Amino acid sequence: MNRLLHVNINAKDWKKVAAFYETVFGCVQVPPEKEITGDFAARLTGMEGTQIRGIALVFPDDPDGAQLEIFQYNMQDDSAPGTINMTGLGHIAIQIDDIDETTKKLVEAGGTYVGKRVSRTYVDKPDLYIHYVKDCEGNIIELMANEK
Repeated sequence: MNRLLHVNINAKDWKKVAAFYETVFGCVQVPPEKEITGDFAARLTGMEGTQIRGIALVFPDDPDGAQLEIFQYNMQDDSAPGTINMTGLGHIAIQIDDIDETTKKLVEAGGTYVGKRVSRTYVDKPDLYIHYVKDCEGNIIELMANEK
């Protein structure tokens, strides 16, 4: 069986980023907090001395669905794309009910706009509003909502 288990965001401040997703999208923490250290962390990442801390979150309307994993490395490397401990990600897409309310909460929580909201018509599914935005650390989120 193939299914999406989680999306990982490497943050500069994992608690701040987790709080952002809790505030804007109503995400809920899945305890316990993660602490990956020692020989296991070194073997997993290929980096001696690495320590990873963070939390997994779920979306309130999909508690058994894919998780959003927010990690913070003690040794972050943003010098080259594709490193396991690089900050951020490409983007994640989140389906929402109300694009106006969500973008308002996003900006109030420290997020920003990337571009303008657009409407897209599809032949085989409902029309969508799509808006690229950034979270409080600049990670790109694609908001998608069915048109009303």
